[in-house]
Amino acid sequence: MSLFDQELIGRLNAVISASIGIHYGPDRLADLEKAIELAAQDLNYSDARQFALKIFQSSLSAEEVQAIARHLTTAETYFFREPKAFEELEAVLPALIEQRRAQGKKLRILSAGCCTGEEAYSLAMLLTRLVSDIDDWQINIVGSDINQDYLAKARLGVYGAWAFRGVLSEPSDRFKGRFFKELEAGNFEIVDKLKMMVQFVYLNLADDFLVYEQQLGSQPFDLVLCRNVLIYFDKSMIKPVLQRLSRMLAPGGWLLLAATEVPSAGEKEIAQNLRARLHNEVYLFQKELPVSISADTK
Repeated sequence: MSLFDQELIGRLNAVISASIGIHYGPDRLADLEKAIELAAQDLNYSDARQFALKIFQSSLSAEEVQAIARHLTTAETYFFREPKAFEELEAVLPALIEQRRAQGKKLRILSAGCCTGEEAYSLAMLLTRLVSDIDDWQINIVGSDINQDYLAKARLGVYGAWAFRGVLSEPSDRFKGRFFKELEAGNFEIVDKLKMMVQFVYLNLADDFLVYEQQLGSQPFDLVLCRNVLIYFDKSMIKPVLQRLSRMLAPGGWLLLAATEVPSAGEKEIAQNLRARLHNEVYLFQKELPVSISADTK
């Protein structure tokens, strides 16, 4: 039996969407109701309706956002998920790397909605292949997520066999030998060298990113990935998120979205100051260089 009538669950859906971006369609309202019930239990409310009424009376606290996110977000990720995307990154990043080599050997990358960290660490592994003198570089890969439980696992950097189902060309044993320390019970831990390249921070994509400047840093990013995140967002929330991500990009930097997310957002809206590149079923958007810079480099 449902705890909420249709009007109440619809209002809850709207409030939560505005607070954390995630929106549930009519066929998934039962999942939303279950998540609210579990969040209410985590927060020691006497029942889910009491928690629901509190949501309407005041804005969600950080603790309440975390409790809801814990039960709304899905941990579906693995190393080198969607290999075509990493193949395309391998095609475009060398030119960017050479540009940054001449500008102080610094790279900043954001993996937004990083879940338990596999994507962020995959990027670190990719860079070890693309940057021959990586020890001389300042590499800063930031993985962000709204779910603090996922971030804790990402920082730990310990993974089981299921996380390796997307590895690229190297045989699995060689891949694990290069980038992991073998533990007991079939688990593997990311080596310290890669851990030093990656940090994990809390980021609610529905918020103004200025709130997170201390965590994210004030310098722009050379590459931003936001994949399989916006498909869960209300359409009205997608464009503001993409605009904020675009502002965080350095001139010449790249934004990678999942192909499923581009139709929802609208390619033209995404590409107001970004040049679209569609190849191998992968959408990449490059931020245009200022006219004075692009003219000098011709």
